[in-house]
This record gives sequence, structure tokens and C-alpha cells, in this order.
Amino acid sequence: MTWGDQWLEHVEAIRPDYVKILVRDNPDFDAVEREQQFGRLAQVSDGLHRIGVPLLYELLVPATKAQLDRAGDDPGAYDHDIRPGLVVQVIADNQSHNVEPTLWKVEGLETVEAAQPVAEQARAGGRSTDLIVLGRDAPAERLDHWLEVASQVGAFVGFAIGRSIWEDAVRGYEASDRGEAPASAARAQIAERYVDFFAQWKP
Repeated sequence: MTWGDQWLEHVEAIRPDYVKILVRDNPDFDAVEREQQFGRLAQVSDGLHRIGVPLLYELLVPATKAQLDRAGDDPGAYDHDIRPGLVVQVIADNQSHNVEPTLWKVEGLETVEAAQPVAEQARAGGRSTDLIVLGRDAPAERLDHWLEVASQVGAFVGFAIGRSIWEDAVRGYEASDRGEAPASAARAQIAERYVDFFAQWKP
């Protein structure tokens, strides 16, 4: 069900812990479309602030073709060398348009030196905003690295990983007879993967 213009009334009625928005943005995207998006986001941010419900802003910064070309057509190089600065700029652009999340959910960063400016921008001007790391369905080894990096930067307070924890377990259960034994095995696998990721958080 979609709530259209009544979305804020619905949020006020159910009072969730957070309202999450998922945004794909890049400073090199079309300027007019970005301005329109900032306007809509500011309305959401302001509305949630008025009713006292925190905003969780999930940010994805996909590469443009030109940016990927600069990275030698290597997504890993884009993530390492280009994306961190773009994330800082997108956060700053949102702030300048009065979009004020309580929590930023961002793609993992490859180094502490890359994560620190992102955290500093999120908290610029004395903001009390925190950050968490999203999973992006990345391989476990890369997620382990992202979590270890983020845990060394104070503004990062945790992670939100989904598919990398439960996808294989659910797929295995769906392919089984769906009895108690495969259900128990799936639960155990999901729990084990979550604990494994949690163990990478080393503040």
C-alpha cells in the first residue's frame, strides 16, 4: 500500500523507531534532478522532525561512466579512490538543503583515512548524527574489512547487513523439505554469520 500525500500521518500513527529512505545520488548526476530530489528530501526531513520520528538515510553513490573510466573501469578502484570524496560531498549537499538525518547508512569504506572525513562531514556544525555501514551484498571478506575500518571511527556506531547474513540460509531452507531440521539449520547459520560479522567490530 502507498500512502501518497498522507505518508506523514501514517508515520505519526504507527510511530516507528526510524523512517528509512534509500537514496542514490552522485554530485555528477543531473543538477536539475538533484535539486528536485533535495526538495523532496527536505520535506521528508522536516516532516519527521516536526513529529519527532528519526530519519535513517541510506545513501548509495553509484559511479557515473566518467568516474568509472577514471578508475580504469575497476569498481574496486572507484570504491577506494573516488567514492569516499563523493560521499562527503553528497552529505554536505544534503545538509545545505536542510536534510538532517539522525542516522546515515553508508557503503563501507576501505581505509580509516577515507572513513574519517565522511564521519566529520556527517557531524559538521556540531550535529549529533551517527553512521552505520550497509552490506551491499558484498562478500564476507570485504564486509569484515569494512566493519573493522568503521569500528575505528567514533561516529560509526554499527552496521546493517542483510543478504550476506541470511540469503544462503534462506535459499537452502527453501530448497529443502522445510521441516524442523532444515529450519533449525538455517537459524543456526544465520546466527553464526551475524556473530562472525559482529566479531569484526573492534572499537
